[in-house]
Amino acid sequence: MSDYPFKREAEVAATTAAVSLSEEDLKKFAGKYESKAPPVEVSVEIVGGKLKAVVPGQPVYTLVPVAASRFSIEGAPSGFFIQFEMAEGKVKSLTLVQGSGPSLVLPKQ
Repeated sequence: MSDYPFKREAEVAATTAAVSLSEEDLKKFAGKYESKAPPVEVSVEIVGGKLKAVVPGQPVYTLVPVAASRFSIEGAPSGFFIQFEMAEGKVKSLTLVQGSGPSLVLPKQ
């Protein structure tokens, strides 16, 4: 029998927000995050009501909320996302998860 009742479609990376966060919610994530080893600096800014990650020498990345403190990186490969670590209602660090590669933790400055 060659006709299967189910056909699997190619998976498409989610580019729409799974959760809705107000600009007030996003403000707590804005700031500068920096790692000394390896030396990496990321600035997170609010532009037009969306979070943007700015890495020197790279394009500006739009962060799409998928949970209260987890964001997919628009245009990045599947499995890449940013997780903000919270403590007592404040952001302590940003973790860049790079698929199967090593995660990078950048403390908030």
